[in-house]
Amino acid sequence: AAALSGAAQSEPDAPEGAVMCTAWNAEGTMFACGTTACKTHVWSVEEAALRSEAPGALAPSAIRGAPMAGGHLHDVTSCAFSHSGAFLLTSSRDGQAKIWERGSMGKKKPQKKSEKKDRAWRLRGVLSTPADAEALRRQARARRGPVVYAVEQAVWSRDDSVVVAAMSDFTLRAWDAQSCVLLHTMRLHTNKVHVLQCHPFDPRVCVSAGHDGRVAVWDVTRGRCVRHYDGGEFETLVLDGSWSPCGSRIAVSDEKGQWCLFGTGCGGSLSRAKHEQFLECEFVPEAEIARDAATGFLALAADPDTPFHAQFANGRNRLVDSLGNPYGEPYQSAFRARRLIAANVPSSGVRFEPPAPVGDRAAEEATAAANRVTYRDDDEVLEEEPESAGDDDDDEVVLVESSDEEDAEESDS
Repeated sequence: AAALSGAAQSEPDAPEGAVMCTAWNAEGTMFACGTTACKTHVWSVEEAALRSEAPGALAPSAIRGAPMAGGHLHDVTSCAFSHSGAFLLTSSRDGQAKIWERGSMGKKKPQKKSEKKDRAWRLRGVLSTPADAEALRRQARARRGPVVYAVEQAVWSRDDSVVVAAMSDFTLRAWDAQSCVLLHTMRLHTNKVHVLQCHPFDPRVCVSAGHDGRVAVWDVTRGRCVRHYDGGEFETLVLDGSWSPCGSRIAVSDEKGQWCLFGTGCGGSLSRAKHEQFLECEFVPEAEIARDAATGFLALAADPDTPFHAQFANGRNRLVDSLGNPYGEPYQSAFRARRLIAANVPSSGVRFEPPAPVGDRAAEEATAAANRVTYRDDDEVLEEEPESAGDDDDDEVVLVESSDEEDAEESDS
């Protein structure tokens, strides 16, 4: 009920000073982490130490900490370097995301104190999340202060021109990274968004997925959903996901141990793949497995000198179903060749379909319906000013207008 009402879900507090997130820059020379102490820490590694193959070259003295001129008011939930490496993006449960830039060293070699000052990361801009008119109206009627929704995570677009963030009220928000102006508030999800990743090549596109089972592809420049896949009917919670390196496919995984692959093209070869794909080594009885007490390595009790993974190498590991029954040919040949499925395998009569893609019109209707939803907080006061008897309480009902074609069909019948 809390997920559907839009209320921020409570999570157990992490220990003070615990690391919440980490990130490397593109060159691998800087490393950042955010903590529950409201601080972000950044370290730099000397390039000479990274390139050297001499033993002990990467000594602690080669790693230097860079001070941060400021922080957040709550836990730091995410940090990410820009693709150019010039900026650092952090987000927090205080409802803000911040962009940091590093000071310039200049042409002259500075003194030690000034060198430390120049290396400091300074605040460049704050990405705030102002409440919309509906939220302000509800807060005024409840006679309490505004509710600040946490920023769960924030990412850069491919060209570093837009910052996209997932909020605790299940919305996505996009800012202009240069002016720090809020561009769009995008509503579609009805539960926490745990997957947020921009396209590896197209700066306009990003993907989001979460505990509502939906996978959505967004155009962040226009603030609209261009395609979404609804897996809510399977009652699944999407936990992780990523674009393929080529940017043509999206893979997501859920809490049931399943994964789905979405992409461009007809997908004919993938549609013939077996729904259940397990490895034969996963069904070895525990009584037949031996563990080395000294190293912890696994092996079969009948041959303890050979590592467990080596005993199932070189084609001896087969593809099986959920009951451990091996598939026939040509599935085993395709598996040994590291292909998902053979090209000419006939499809079976019983098939398990992935979540069906939703068309552009349905995506627009779903976005419009999500925009009409009035989210209520758990601690909001329900006693409101009396209204006339003829007025309905539109805070709990979402009306979706029927299309013209449906109206025409009803009139004909």
